[in-house]
Amino acid sequence: MVVARELVGCVLQTEFSGLVTSLLIVETEAYPGYDPYSHFPTNQPPVAKC
Repeated sequence: MVVARELVGCVLQTEFSGLVTSLLIVETEAYPGYDPYSHFPTNQPPVAKC
């Protein structure tokens, strides 16, 4: 939960073929590992499994 809070306000930036793209994180979601919607490795929905 701490990481989710600290990500708000961060800027992600990438450059590809001379084009720079940036985005500002304005919202995050965090779930405890035991929450059925957390996508924790032991509780992945079938779509997330590789």
